[in-house]
Amino acid sequence: MKEILYNAIIEDVRSDRCSDDEICALILRFEMAVQSIAPTLAKKAWFDAAAKHPNDEKLAHRFSLVLERETNYPNEKWVGRFVYGNKKLKIIGSLEAINPPLHPETIHQD
Repeated sequence: MKEILYNAIIEDVRSDRCSDDEICALILRFEMAVQSIAPTLAKKAWFDAAAKHPNDEKLAHRFSLVLERETNYPNEKWVGRFVYGNKKLKIIGSLEAINPPLHPETIHQD
């Protein structure tokens, strides 16, 4: 069985007191979090500021993250809310399959 790879698509970003550098770092953290949670059945996940990912930028590791999956079949959206003190960032995104699986109708047998 082939593993499906996904690419995160950022649809909306709303910042409250975050710098441009923080926004860029948090978008990368959002993408990594979505890609790690998407294969599971979880609808909501919390990432503590202390649970620093090795690839996090120095600016991103202070923020805690709440990640929620919103499903309106067939669409699936991800909403990430970052908080650090009085700074807040909300990111809405989705996933797009880079290598979608083949449907049985499209497989040709010779």
